[in-house]
Amino acid sequence: MAKTSIIILLLCSLTSLVSISKAETCSNYSFPSNQVFDSCMDLPVLQASLHWNYSQLTTKVQIAYRAIQIPRGWIAWALNPTGRGMIGSQALLAFRHSNGSMIAYSTSIASYNPSMLPSELSIPVSDISAEYVDKQMIVFGVLGPLGNQTSFNHVWQGGSTVSDNIPQVHPLSGQNVESLGLVNFLSS
Repeated sequence: MAKTSIIILLLCSLTSLVSISKAETCSNYSFPSNQVFDSCMDLPVLQASLHWNYSQLTTKVQIAYRAIQIPRGWIAWALNPTGRGMIGSQALLAFRHSNGSMIAYSTSIASYNPSMLPSELSIPVSDISAEYVDKQMIVFGVLGPLGNQTSFNHVWQGGSTVSDNIPQVHPLSGQNVESLGLVNFLSS
């Protein structure tokens, strides 16, 4: 009898874990603002995912990058049209402003000690906004037109400190240095 109870308990625990895993995938996520994205990918580090709608007609991509983050932290997602990694990245950044509202803007990463202040990107960008819901920060934006390029190096990042409304340096080890990859906006 005890053996049967243990087996049932283990099966219930495994079922719960599988349910939690499925619930956390990007394809099962429902945005609080009811936005719908055709494609997404769960990113391998920093508890993050990227969602997008790509228009072949306009060559623009509507994105939503979301990551688990503490309320006083910040997130960023970027395309890098010139290389692999942080330098040259064209980023969308989000954090909670000192007045309590979410703020989002674009910033170009030109060095390993970037200002993190708003700046123009080499890629046209519009409709940047941000939300903080259920311990997740989400930054939205539209990039493009991107021309005939649909595959890009991309990077994503997060930090735990914003000082005087300026995001501060992220950790320089672990997952924070592994947060780069390739995204193809034609894939789903």
